[in-house]
Amino acid sequence: PSGGATFDGYKTNDTFGETNYAYLATDTNSKEIVIMDLNQYSDPPTNSKYLEVGSFDSSGPTDGNSVYAIGDVGYMTAGSTFYTFDLSSHSGSRTQKASKALAGTGNKIVVVNNKAYIAVNSASTQLQIIDVSNPDSLPTPVNISVDGQGGRNISVNQTATRAYLATAESGTQSEFFI
Repeated sequence: PSGGATFDGYKTNDTFGETNYAYLATDTNSKEIVIMDLNQYSDPPTNSKYLEVGSFDSSGPTDGNSVYAIGDVGYMTAGSTFYTFDLSSHSGSRTQKASKALAGTGNKIVVVNNKAYIAVNSASTQLQIIDVSNPDSLPTPVNISVDGQGGRNISVNQTATRAYLATAESGTQSEFFI
């Protein structure tokens, strides 16, 4: 593949893309999530750069670790907090809907069938699952512990019947769980 445009200016910790938009989880405290419109460019036709059209600034000072979006809701982890935010419009500053404390740093989010699966960097809880059917009011997370180090990455099949969890490197414990 060849790149048609670029985007610069933020230290990026995670990305999520959909048909017309890309989301960056950044280290910028005023814009933990940066939203880019993939159909708009600056300076065409040479040196094209995607345009930043919106952002989300969480209520806390922690950097964005992970980002996910479905429909009109965005999801972000920043440190040990999980956030939902408004995506009814992608432009301008987006508002926070809700937040929920996690057992450790949320490293990766996947949302399937109204459940957020979060790989958590914690010695006692490596995976947390949150029902996001009402993104304005989040219940207490379900905690999943495996005999491994802190959660690093998660993938979930389309029917949400199987999750694939990668944990930190260990010389004595497993590092991949299904």
